[in-house]
Amino acid sequence: MDEIFLNFDSPVFDRNRFLCSAGFFLTPHLRIEGGMLWQMYERSNKRQVLFTIHQTINFHNKE
Repeated sequence: MDEIFLNFDSPVFDRNRFLCSAGFFLTPHLRIEGGMLWQMYERSNKRQVLFTIHQTINFHNKE
């Protein structure tokens, strides 16, 4: 995923974020992901390691 942030004021370029990640499902409603996020600013750069847990909640359960 790549995101570019622009401003209407100066400086026009705010930042660019690029994410490279992978994940897998532990159950049909639970998955984990890990990856690397690069953030490029006008005058600096930053790298972050990300680990996330995603849970799907079914609000339309017809039991």
